[in-house]
Amino acid sequence: MNVSMADLEGLDLKDASQLLKEADDFLQSGRPALALKRTNQALALDPLNSRAHLMVCEIQIAQSYLQDLAYEKAWASMVTKVDGSNWKRGPGISPEKMAKICEAAEEYLGKVREILESK
Repeated sequence: MNVSMADLEGLDLKDASQLLKEADDFLQSGRPALALKRTNQALALDPLNSRAHLMVCEIQIAQSYLQDLAYEKAWASMVTKVDGSNWKRGPGISPEKMAKICEAAEEYLGKVREILESK
């Protein structure tokens, strides 16, 4: 997490939720790098924020998915050039599986937060 003090100057805990909203907007618009930057800023303000930790997981899944798409697009282009066939993308991670992964991560982070807050 590379967040400078200049990135946090003048911010407080209330701003963490605003940063997470911006991160979600960036993620929804296909800009995971900016989403991760905002999420890291929110975590720097509130290290126990389970929503921010969950968002890091979602961003990493999105980045992995985008990398897979780029690889598969390049592969499909190469296959088409070599033998003229059409190559289609496989199913990848279904929305249902993604929801289960996020649900499990959220449950885990909730337990971690409980432990940290009890100390």
